[in-house]
Amino acid sequence: MPTLQESPVKLPNSNQPPSVNKAEIERVFNLQKNIFIK
Repeated sequence: MPTLQESPVKLPNSNQPPSVNKAEIERVFNLQKNIFIK
């Protein structure tokens, strides 16, 4: 999904608010970080 990578915070019409989207992105980032650290 290139749209999500292009602008994840630029989705006001999305079902979930930007705050939730940000939290989700942060969680994914943390997961990726852990994998990278491993």
